[in-house]
Amino acid sequence: MGSSRDALPISVVVVNYNGVGFLDACLGSLKEMGAPAGEVILVDNASTDGSAAWVREHHPWVRLIQANENLGYCGGNNLGIRASSQPFVALLNNDTRVEPGWLENLFQELHNRPSTAACSSLVLLPGDPPRVHYAGSQAHVLGHIANLHYLQPLPEVQAKLQAGCTGVYVGSSVLFRKAALDEVGLLEERFFIYEDELDMSLRLRMLGWSIRFTPRSVVWHFAGTPGLAVRAPQPYPRLRAFLVTRNRWLVLLRLYRVRTLLALAPPLVLFELAWIMAMAQAGRVRQVAQAVGWNWRHRRWVLQERKRVQVSRTAPDSALLVACPLSPVPGLATAGVFATLRRGGEALIRLYWTGVRWLL
Repeated sequence: MGSSRDALPISVVVVNYNGVGFLDACLGSLKEMGAPAGEVILVDNASTDGSAAWVREHHPWVRLIQANENLGYCGGNNLGIRASSQPFVALLNNDTRVEPGWLENLFQELHNRPSTAACSSLVLLPGDPPRVHYAGSQAHVLGHIANLHYLQPLPEVQAKLQAGCTGVYVGSSVLFRKAALDEVGLLEERFFIYEDELDMSLRLRMLGWSIRFTPRSVVWHFAGTPGLAVRAPQPYPRLRAFLVTRNRWLVLLRLYRVRTLLALAPPLVLFELAWIMAMAQAGRVRQVAQAVGWNWRHRRWVLQERKRVQVSRTAPDSALLVACPLSPVPGLATAGVFATLRRGGEALIRLYWTGVRWLL
């Protein structure tokens, strides 16, 4: 893999769905990254663009696993994790390129900290200047991921970026300790994609594991998932509206304690009204209704999952959740009266959380 150095005890898993145009940059950067991984696994989610044949021809050193259907981010990565042969496993998006030192620096943050379950990289969006896609995240009380320095120009925030504990990892570049996954379980495949990072991060932290971020490990993230990604003003994707709404409530209903849900009922109701208004402005009310219907139809499974994950938790919600500013979504409540209402609402939620947190 382009290096004579000893391989790290890590399996790198890349999930691909019709992304043949991204794979040369991604796999090529893995081949030349410095200290090699013990293995690189590409899980192809039943692509129809010839991705599997292309990998066999151009990167035969990659271990290829072909799924029979599109399992999504969660199912595809779980397939790779189960097949991995190393005590650590890194998940990497197919539309990325890693910088030299990417894997070594993740491993350095993780392997000597036995209570740390995962570590994520600094993820950048290309441009002039580059912008921050991920530099640490928090689990917001409303059931969202709040990314720090999200979409800010890198030169403006680079001096502030330091390695340390964070609340939520990022799925585009994360290294896991497999012993932690053995304890808490793999990604919840019903999520398919979105909010799964929040779900897994909270499940890990509920059991006492910590999560770290290091800016010394750098990844460039390019296109995003076709039909789902939102990085510039454009119509909010229908499938994203459904998945984000459904999965956010899956996190709330499965992982939050009952007294937390009761304490947060006023801001949750207000936020839900604001979310419906924003989705109405984007023409996505139908997807919100479909998400509510999905959770109702699967209520028995949700309750069973809730019982399973709550019984073994050791950390209270007050230690896991924060009320920081939410990450802005391009084109959604970022200008005009909606932006003003969003900022005012964030300030009120912070004040409210300060008052009720001690009860939890």
